[in-house]
Amino acid sequence: MTPRMDQLRQFTSSVLAGSAGERNGVDRMGLLSAKRGIAVLAAGVATAALSTAATGVASGATYTDLTGEGSLLQSIAQSSIWGSGYSTLSGGRTLTYTANDNALTAIGANALGNVPTHLEVYATDDPPSATGIANIRSNAGGTTGVEVIPVAQAAIAVIANLPTGCTGTGPLNARPAQIARAYNSGGATAADVFGTAVSGTACTGLMTPVAYARPSGMTLNFKRYLALRGYSGAVDALAGTWPANVRASASSGGNLVSLVNTTKGSIGYVALAHAISGGLTTTSTTAGFIANVDGQAAQVRVGTRVRSNCNGAAYTSTPFTTANADWNGVFPDLANPSYSGYPICALTYVLGYSDPYTSLPTRATGGAFTAAEGLSVAAYYQYVTGSLSGAIDINAQNYAALPGTIQAIAATGAARIN
Repeated sequence: MTPRMDQLRQFTSSVLAGSAGERNGVDRMGLLSAKRGIAVLAAGVATAALSTAATGVASGATYTDLTGEGSLLQSIAQSSIWGSGYSTLSGGRTLTYTANDNALTAIGANALGNVPTHLEVYATDDPPSATGIANIRSNAGGTTGVEVIPVAQAAIAVIANLPTGCTGTGPLNARPAQIARAYNSGGATAADVFGTAVSGTACTGLMTPVAYARPSGMTLNFKRYLALRGYSGAVDALAGTWPANVRASASSGGNLVSLVNTTKGSIGYVALAHAISGGLTTTSTTAGFIANVDGQAAQVRVGTRVRSNCNGAAYTSTPFTTANADWNGVFPDLANPSYSGYPICALTYVLGYSDPYTSLPTRATGGAFTAAEGLSVAAYYQYVTGSLSGAIDINAQNYAALPGTIQAIAATGAARIN
């Protein structure tokens, strides 16, 4: 065992002792300092070393299983990347998600008097507004702060299935503004969207645009992009504000991929990770994800089989904190001359309380969090925002790590979760 790994083992053991002490009314601040110290220490340890050292300590007594609200953009990361990372870190504990994009309701952001659901992890693609943050704080029953923490960049891939009798000559590249036209009330044909890259008499039929059945941050970010390209509908997260020709029926990213795969002449939008997980490629001549959404040969493509091409993305109006911060106005700054990423990138978030989890929320359902839950949430959030842990894991799995400045803000916020 290396000295650094042994140090991490000893430090995690001190957290275990602190958790027991807190339950007996001993030194709350010592526990909080220890938990925050995990993030500081882990920053100097490679991901593999961190996982190996922590596994030997967390024999089921320190950490606990976590349940959370998932998000459409994070879904693959949660199930295939971060879940296994948390399991390794915690010595075999599990991370289970109950739904997609219902976190704002679950945590009580949507209205005063909404009792939060007893979940430890709240993931969302649609960060709460200033009013939503105030609601969360009030509904928690205390003076807690709310941390709105970015955790990754995701590319929103546009996928298509050409009509029967309409074929492409190679990778599908959309013509400028035609994806927006497909989602407008008048619709667009495959010939409109792909131009001379497709051929056949069936290419002149209108395509069926597919969307999600529930409100989602994925939809909000996609509509923001469409609005810059001529979309005339409402720019919001709602499913019911699409034009009547849009089939807003998908229940998840995987379901939307399935709907497009089985509906000839359709077009939809999913996280790149979902598109690849569903077997779609950029090389199909009938069904796949669109390599260049604006049809420019020199444009950055949606991504590769390694990561999304969001590393060159720049974002507007970034807050310099996660504490009670409204991140609603943060989206790709496509007007910025230095923007060099794929044009439909989006940040995705987790939410948490910055007062001790063991005293919050004083809610009607489920009771307050236990010391083990508080410790586990802190460890998980510090893992996913760590530049030498979760960020590395996510960067090679069809996502992109956060830009450096935002990653530092996120890590600072995660360290306040206690």
